[in-house]
Amino acid sequence: MRAFELALDEGADGVELDVRLDRDGDVVVCHDATLARVTEGRDTRAVQDLGRRELAEVDLGGGERVPRLAEVFSWAKRRGARVNVELKKDVPNRAALVLAVFRMAVLEPRAAEWMIFSSFDPQIVAALARVVPWVASGWLVESGTGVPGRSLRERLVGASALHPQASLVTRESIAPWQRAELPVNVWTVNDPDEARRLAALGVDTIISDVPGAILKALGKS
Repeated sequence: MRAFELALDEGADGVELDVRLDRDGDVVVCHDATLARVTEGRDTRAVQDLGRRELAEVDLGGGERVPRLAEVFSWAKRRGARVNVELKKDVPNRAALVLAVFRMAVLEPRAAEWMIFSSFDPQIVAALARVVPWVASGWLVESGTGVPGRSLRERLVGASALHPQASLVTRESIAPWQRAELPVNVWTVNDPDEARRLAALGVDTIISDVPGAILKALGKS
């Protein structure tokens, strides 16, 4: 949560995070399937094997805990932040994760104004587009998986935004996305020169680990 606060302090519009389910079915914010990296090896247990009470006892350092998505939503509304929620594809039950996120989204009457979902799994994106059509769903794509156009496959997926790895974005690749009025939100851009290149191409959002430096490079700090 301190990292999220820092992002806003540096001028970011919002935060990007990754979610999965714990043993109790709560949606929790953790990129990896295990706690190994976020605890620097002190705890190697899998998130899905731990309940809410056990997770609440895990110290990530400096008193930080594994946040529940509900906590982040409350924080975001209080701080006026946008939230990009990536649903992980390496979970044992993708349908359960989509359903849990859906149940949270329907409780937010103005979710479309500050929330967006994303996933590397086109089936998850398609499911979100069906059950939460009022919230934008972005399809995450990376190098080696091909560059989507606006073909029948993409229309069937139902994505309302494209989230390409920065290296995939060129003048040629972005043209069909822009003609289709598909928002292009790129990740992860930490180099100022790369940020300026992408901004010149007209991307809609730049996702970065260093928002302050990127905003400064773009003359927006």
